[in-house]
Amino acid sequence: MPPPRKRTPDQADPTELHPLEPQEPAQSAEPPTGRARRTKQPVWTERISTGFRLTEEAEDRLTLANERTGLGPQQLVEAAINRSCDELGIPEQMPPGSDLKMPRHLPARTGEPGRQDRPLISIRLSRNTRARLVAAVDREQRYAYDVIEDMLTDYLDKLNAPPAQE
Repeated sequence: MPPPRKRTPDQADPTELHPLEPQEPAQSAEPPTGRARRTKQPVWTERISTGFRLTEEAEDRLTLANERTGLGPQQLVEAAINRSCDELGIPEQMPPGSDLKMPRHLPARTGEPGRQDRPLISIRLSRNTRARLVAAVDREQRYAYDVIEDMLTDYLDKLNAPPAQE
């Protein structure tokens, strides 16, 4: 069966459109500008995008934990990072201006078989959690991917998330 054809707005089927109820024009002191104005900043802009790659087993366990707990990957990974940072003794509230950039104290990995084939998982961390993760990676002196995967695996172990069935 061929995939459905994408339609542009000018190709829309008129039978799918529902006319709006006529309304009285709003009384405004200024003419409309054509752009909607935000009244407050969106929440997602306060978060920092963090990408990493997991092994297939860790990804399957994350999916199972997601189904079991009802929490999304973002909440599970953020909880895992915060729990591990608590165990490492990293302050619960990082000082303002803490570094948010991952340290690069190890040479870049090249030629590691399979790593680039793993799907990229991208989540948005709060500034504080990102700062705690940066501090943990710096303290551990390991690659960020490995630190995140270990944190998540430990957290899933504590949640009793079963290993993926083969």
